[in-house]
Amino acid sequence: MRKEELIKLIESLPCEDKSGDIKAEVFDANGGKFETDSIRLDMDGGRLIVCQINSPCYDTNKKNWETELSYVK
Repeated sequence: MRKEELIKLIESLPCEDKSGDIKAEVFDANGGKFETDSIRLDMDGGRLIVCQINSPCYDTNKKNWETELSYVK
């Protein structure tokens, strides 16, 4: 997915889908799966950063959305 496609998708969401929490479901090559709410969209680098619960970066990544949000203000 390209950045402009993601932006278009978000902008065209109906009102009822624009609020609430987001979780990521990650499926690995070995058939494993985990869910997390530690998700950060880094628009500069074009990366979606997802950290698993109990990983060393979980809390930091979860809070870094505030930094990303400050760039747009």
